[in-house]
Amino acid sequence: MAADVLQQRAAMFQEYALRKVTLEPGQQVRGYRYFPCYDAADGLVVKVSAESSMVPLEFAQVRKRQ
Repeated sequence: MAADVLQQRAAMFQEYALRKVTLEPGQQVRGYRYFPCYDAADGLVVKVSAESSMVPLEFAQVRKRQ
């Protein structure tokens, strides 16, 4: 059930929120990216294709009690 909900959310984000952009040399982009919080994860690594190699982008998850 939870997996189905996450797949539906991912599909919605891909269709409406995420834009594919190819940057030319010298161009830059800034913005925010939301990653769902997972209690069992301390970090997340996103691999981005850059020219002929993969560049890992590492994110640390900080838990705050509200």
